[in-house]
Amino acid sequence: MVLQRRARRREIADAVARQLNTMEFAPTFQMGHPLAFELASRLAKLAPPGMDRVFFTNSGSESVDTALKIALAYHRARGAGQRTRFIGARRATRRGFGGTSVGAWSTTARRSPRR
Repeated sequence: MVLQRRARRREIADAVARQLNTMEFAPTFQMGHPLAFELASRLAKLAPPGMDRVFFTNSGSESVDTALKIALAYHRARGAGQRTRFIGARRATRRGFGGTSVGAWSTTARRSPRR
């Protein structure tokens, strides 16, 4: 969840306006945008060796669900499509928040909000 805070600094408002006039949103699944590709390239150069792929998502839920889908696709591609179980790391997620999707709730240690 995102808390929106009113920015009263002119330079922040100007930067937001410039960004909205350049690219207000870059869908991650249907298409790409040159600026998103440029940022991905810059991030990949900062990452450790071997970590040269970048995939943007809009939220924690979308990030977790996408990671699960990538993991399943990886195992299918290498002929191990029967590997479909995920193990959540309790210590790694106890204080974190991975989102509110079924995938996020099932692979993190947090209890469902409906309990």
